[in-house]
Amino acid sequence: AIGLTRLFDILRENELLVDETGMNDYAILPITAREFSFAEEVARLLRRENDSVEIDRSEKKLSDRLRRAARFAKNTIIIGEDEVLTRTIKIRNMETGDETEMIIA
Repeated sequence: AIGLTRLFDILRENELLVDETGMNDYAILPITAREFSFAEEVARLLRRENDSVEIDRSEKKLSDRLRRAARFAKNTIIIGEDEVLTRTIKIRNMETGDETEMIIA
């Protein structure tokens, strides 16, 4: 059996714990399973910058997923077919509603 201390050490090492506020920096919401691969790519880029990222792979309605993201993430990224094709994402600050665009090279 793995001890809790060791478990938390592993989670920290793999950057799988949220920050002290309990909020992730980003929630990524792929519209369908076809966007999962691009969502993973975006998540890797953000994690390289030491940001905490959660990808919501649930099949719930987008409105439900956004409501959940507003409780657990500072910023939200919705990834659909257009984002994959253009390799451009919009990052929405969940507190202010401001959006910024980022090109994924």
